Amino acid sequence: MSGPARFIALLCLLAASFAGQAFEPRISFASDPAAARSAARQAGDMIRFAQIELAVTLDWSEASIAVIEELAAALQADLRRERGSYNEVRALVQMLGCYLGEVYRRNHGGEWGYVTTRGQRRMALRSAEGDRVLWPIERVQQRLRSSGHNVLAYYQRNIMATAN
Repeated sequence: MSGPARFIALLCLLAASFAGQAFEPRISFASDPAAARSAARQAGDMIRFAQIELAVTLDWSEASIAVIEELAAALQADLRRERGSYNEVRALVQMLGCYLGEVYRRNHGGEWGYVTTRGQRRMALRSAEGDRVLWPIERVQQRLRSSGHNVLAYYQRNIMATAN
């Protein structure tokens, strides 16, 4: 089979393997007041947890993300040393992500809601301009899986810089 014919055959094979699957070409965001209340509550829980358990003050500032980064790094280290499982820290991951998102929302506007992708409904934050959907909880989850440092601080700097 010649080069172009082989390429066309491969495309046909790929198309047949995806037949019948639903694709979501665009992300559809749905604002949800319950998501906003949940995010605000969990971010507040993060502030109280940091104050009571760690004697650390979180103040909704962009600078406070450095503290969140340190907490995520310590949590990641504990998970790598098998001092706990991801399921055991799921609530803390939610609180960290909601705080991260609330810092953005309080400083630059935006709204909490849900996005459904691949049949899964996930909480997200849409920018005030409506041009971006942010996934702060998933960003914290990625931070725990990565080996990089300052991932959350870098993420926050990037989204803050583009918001101005």
